[in-house]
Amino acid sequence: MVRDAFEYFDKKYKIIDRIDDLIPLPFFLEPFDGPFLRKLVDFLIDQAVAVFNATIWKESEDVPPEQETVSATT
Repeated sequence: MVRDAFEYFDKKYKIIDRIDDLIPLPFFLEPFDGPFLRKLVDFLIDQAVAVFNATIWKESEDVPPEQETVSATT
């Protein structure tokens, strides 16, 4: 879902292409920086989702049902 959202915004705003244009490289390396940036972003998204799954989103599942009911009524 996160990757789908990023791909939507990348298609709409050309985020990777804009970052690619900001990085000056010699002509022989220029064809490789776009695919490298895409792989890097995919890796970062995977890592962020893994961290969120292990910490933040897991914490909301650990709340006992009694606490959810009490906090909802107060």
